[in-house]
Amino acid sequence: MMAIRFIVYPNIDRYKDDVAQYVSKNLGLTVNIGEIITGWDGVSPHIALKKIDVLDAENRVALHLNHVEANVSWLSIPMLQPKLSNLIVHEPALTIRRKPDGSIFLAGIDIGAKSNPTFSNWLLRQRQLRIINAQLNWFDDLRQAPVLSLNQLNLNLTNPVINSIFGQHQFELSAKPSTGTPHAIKVSGLFVGGDVRKIHTWHGNITGRFKNTDISLWKPWIDYPLDIQSGVGNAQIALDFADNKIEYVKINTALTNLSFKVKAQEKYNEKSIEKIKNKSNEKYLLASQFSGEITWSDLKNSQTLRVKQIKLAMPIGLNINNGSGYYVTSIKNAKPWLSAELNLDQFNLSLVNQLSPYLNLPLNVVDTLNGLAPVGELNNLILSWSGAQANPINYAIKTAFDRL
Repeated sequence: MMAIRFIVYPNIDRYKDDVAQYVSKNLGLTVNIGEIITGWDGVSPHIALKKIDVLDAENRVALHLNHVEANVSWLSIPMLQPKLSNLIVHEPALTIRRKPDGSIFLAGIDIGAKSNPTFSNWLLRQRQLRIINAQLNWFDDLRQAPVLSLNQLNLNLTNPVINSIFGQHQFELSAKPSTGTPHAIKVSGLFVGGDVRKIHTWHGNITGRFKNTDISLWKPWIDYPLDIQSGVGNAQIALDFADNKIEYVKINTALTNLSFKVKAQEKYNEKSIEKIKNKSNEKYLLASQFSGEITWSDLKNSQTLRVKQIKLAMPIGLNINNGSGYYVTSIKNAKPWLSAELNLDQFNLSLVNQLSPYLNLPLNVVDTLNGLAPVGELNNLILSWSGAQANPINYAIKTAFDRL
C-alpha cells in the first residue's frame, strides 16, 4: 500500500499511454488520454482524466470527454482488476445516429456490430456510474426527422453489493428535450443482466414521467397508434420487458385539447345510379378532456388491452365520467379468439348517428341506425362480445334506460 501511495500513484501520468492502450484494446477503438491527475478521497485513491478522445473506425473523434473522475476501490488488488467505488463523467456531448438502412451508431460505434464486450461489461460491474449535465443529440436519417436533443441529461447507475450478486442494476435519468415540454423527463427503473452480448436475455422494468407535454410535437420521432393532432398533459408510463420484448405497459394520463384525425365514411349516390359506396373522408375527433389508466400485456399467447377510470368530454356532447373495459385476443381451439367488454356509466343514444361515421361500421348498419334515430339515456351500460376474431357471434348487453 505504501509503495502504491508514494511511488506508483504520484507518477501515474507517465502511464497514461499504457492506460489508453488497455482501454483501446478492450473497447475496440482508439482512445487518447490528455492528462491523468491523482489525489486522495479519504483513504481511497482518486483519479481524474482530462481531454479523452474516442476515435471511430475512420479515426474521427466520435466522443470527447473533458473530465472524467473516479475513486479506486482497494478491492482492485485482490480482484486483480480495476474496481471503482464511483465513476463520474462531466458534461459529455454524445451523438446517436440511425442510418437510412436502420443501423444505429452510438458515438460512431455500430451498436449492432460484433465488438469486444469486455469494457462494457466492466462498466456494468462498477458500484456507481454518474453522468452529469450531458447533451445527447439523436439524428434519425431513416425517418428524415429533425435533430432531437436531450439537454441537461443526468444519469445515475448504481449496483448495490447485494443486488450486484444477482446482476441487478438500478438507474435514474432526467433530461430536458428540445421540444414537447419545458420540463425535464424523468425515467427510472432496474434491469437484470451482466453481459452485453446477451442483452436479449435481460429483463427489468422502466418508468417514465412526463409533465405538461405536447404529445403532437413528438410525431416526427414516434409512431402513435392514432394520427394525433394535438394534446397536452401529464403521463406516467411503466413497462416490463423480458426476452427481447415488451411484456407489459401501464399508462396513467390526463390530457386536454386532444384531437386526432380519422378516416370517416360517407354515403353518396353516383350520378343517377342508386349505388352506395365508401368514400374516404378525413375528419377530426376532439376531446376537451381525457384521463384514465390504460394497460396492455402480451403473455402466454394472449394480448390484453384494459382501460379503467376513463373520463372523456367531447364537444359533440359525449361525457363519460367512469368508463372501463377490456379487449383480449388469444388462441382457442387452434383459432384466433377474442373477448371484449365495454362499461359506461351513461350514454346518450342521440350521439350514435354522430359517432357512427368514425367507427367504420358496415353501411347497412349505418342505414339502420339512421333509420331508427334512437334517443334516450343508457345508464350503467355493460356491452360484451366474444367469438372468432373474424366473426364474433356472442353478444350481450345490460343497461338501465331513461326516456328511450
